[in-house]
Amino acid sequence: MEITELLQAAETLTESRICLLIEGGAFEESFFRRLLEQNIARMHSLYQHPQLQEAKMAGPWLLDIENPEELADWLNRCPQAVGVIFHSLPGHSLAAQLSWGCTPITPENKVVISRFYTRAVLQPLAQSARTEWHAFLFQAIQQWWIPDESRWTRVTIPSSTARRPLDHAVRIDKKTWEQIDDRPDVASVLAQWEARSSARAFSPCIRRSMTIKALNRAQAAGLTASTDRALYALVYLEGGKPLLESEAVQEALPDIARGKRRLMDVLLAAERR
Repeated sequence: MEITELLQAAETLTESRICLLIEGGAFEESFFRRLLEQNIARMHSLYQHPQLQEAKMAGPWLLDIENPEELADWLNRCPQAVGVIFHSLPGHSLAAQLSWGCTPITPENKVVISRFYTRAVLQPLAQSARTEWHAFLFQAIQQWWIPDESRWTRVTIPSSTARRPLDHAVRIDKKTWEQIDDRPDVASVLAQWEARSSARAFSPCIRRSMTIKALNRAQAAGLTASTDRALYALVYLEGGKPLLESEAVQEALPDIARGKRRLMDVLLAAERR
């Protein structure tokens, strides 16, 4: 993961505080418990809503970075990190502020649990500068960086334009919700993949985009049945690209697309060869 630009930003923002944003569930449980025990004074949970207490360990946490020179070392120790935030608040205050993002309210007035700090959600939220909650959620944040598949990139956060903001609750309008609400197939395949150990090799922040790309590959292969597309994507994410590109599978794709054969049967037969 390329971190040069991120480290340069850290050197430039000398007056800012730095937090690493991580998810407890992305680590082996024993490792994360040790990490928490050793750094309890500078780790702050974003799951502050009473109903999220049981999921606190697996949820998002801020880790205070004491100086810019530590950042590269912590990124190496925690390659699963989902964000780096430069700000001007005490770590516990920033955690309390960002906790509102974990429980947004949909256009149907339903409270949902959200990984709002992932690229797919954070970018549309950051552009909602006219809303009252934008002024609270992003205040005192100078820069926010998130990983993609190859490097760390900065999220553009426009200045809030709301006048006299009073409401902290993240109420998402219909247009923004349509941008961040996952297609059912994306959510299903992503959940299945994240239940497997192979997903832990990738940052949680990029797993959604990888899932979408895998599903797009399935569609480009001509698969029309949702079960076949989902299986193709899951096999691809699990490292099965050579199997999917094997002669046996490639020759069978037209029949699979026409519903004459099932992808599952073709894959099992190809593996037995």
